[in-house]
Amino acid sequence: MIAAVQRWVTTTTMLGGLAASDPTALANAHEFLNMTGHTVVAWLWLREAAAAAAALENGADTTDAAFYHGKIYTARYFYNHELEKTVAQASLLQSFEDSTLVMRPEMF
Repeated sequence: MIAAVQRWVTTTTMLGGLAASDPTALANAHEFLNMTGHTVVAWLWLREAAAAAAALENGADTTDAAFYHGKIYTARYFYNHELEKTVAQASLLQSFEDSTLVMRPEMF
């Protein structure tokens, strides 16, 4: 999670510093929103998993234990499948890829 937050901060700082002077910095704003969303949801899953682990350590009953294990495994899934997407998103954003800016209606 720390790496994902650092990746988000680095990308945000880079884009924010250029947004006023270089429109290329905003060319992939949709991908920045996706990256931000994935990072925030990962943080929420971290909180859920930590609360579930604490409940299990405190001796949750059998029915509740299955629920708490489900929370932990869902967080694990999100980190392994969804949060990993932020690596590619950050790379794209930091490259200032500009195909969305250079396309013209007559090119379609």
